[in-house]
Amino acid sequence: MNLNMIILIILFIIVLDFFFGIFRMCRRYYRYKKALILSKNKNKELLVIGDPYSGFASKNIMKTYDCGDLCLDLNGCENCENYIKGDVLDELKKIEDNKYVIYESCVLEYVDKKNLDEINNEIQRVSGGDYIDVRIKPNIFPLTYKIFEVGH
Repeated sequence: MNLNMIILIILFIIVLDFFFGIFRMCRRYYRYKKALILSKNKNKELLVIGDPYSGFASKNIMKTYDCGDLCLDLNGCENCENYIKGDVLDELKKIEDNKYVIYESCVLEYVDKKNLDEINNEIQRVSGGDYIDVRIKPNIFPLTYKIFEVGH
């Protein structure tokens, strides 16, 4: 394999991962809009789990979702009018049943896996099943996840 072919393959992978990034941003945007509409239709407030201002893409390219009526994040959502800074499991346990439509964006990838079932149960309890989530995938490079998704 010659050097030109190697360069073309590397460029193809980079371009493909760039398009995956755009796809992830679009998916966040449209799934948030779906949660917002569901919130209005169900006459329930919208709880956003995951700071809409965190991550490389949201800070530097385009914010793809908003704060909802209340935002919950481990580091807080300081650019949102109403937010809770705290652990998702601890804070969800404090909220009454079927109170919110929940939109969760790429937060459950970071929680301790031993708490995942309990967190999902709390999400279902608080949302009454009105829950829309977004996962980080797809991405090609492990570094994409670290740089563009986490913001490091």
